[in-house]
Amino acid sequence: MDREAKLRKLKLKKRTSLILMLVFVFTSGLLIGSGITLKYLWRGFMHRMTNPEKHPDFMKNRLRDELGLTSEQVNRLDEIMRNHADKIRELHESVRPRIEAEMELSHSELTELLTPEQQEKFNTHFSNMKKVMLFKGGRNDGRKRPGRKPDGTNGAECGNVPPAGGDR
Repeated sequence: MDREAKLRKLKLKKRTSLILMLVFVFTSGLLIGSGITLKYLWRGFMHRMTNPEKHPDFMKNRLRDELGLTSEQVNRLDEIMRNHADKIRELHESVRPRIEAEMELSHSELTELLTPEQQEKFNTHFSNMKKVMLFKGGRNDGRKRPGRKPDGTNGAECGNVPPAGGDR
């Protein structure tokens, strides 16, 4: 092989390496960015699920910003949403026993088909899911809320939970 052919081959190797490195960096950035975005969205979702009393404020602020509501409209909207939030909470509480019974029935049926090792993992998963799905919003029944520290704070001051109003 002559010198020129070796040079072309070397340039082709360098170009191929550079392209592969760029593809790797781009793909890594895409995956990391997607993971961070999903984690942020999940935290926001969990924050809303474990703080249902703040949902009317979140919706009021979002509608105010997106629809350009006047202060009179915002006040009326706030009144309407709080009235209906209370009714929805009451409805949820009245249906809760039936939901809990159905969840327990499905849990026992699913547990029967699992091995003891699988049952242990499933029970952990199921109890976490149940904490989120059956959270009693607004009523202080002495139970610890999911995601709460022992002192009752939500960890927002440490960046663990998005602060109220900033969870869009």
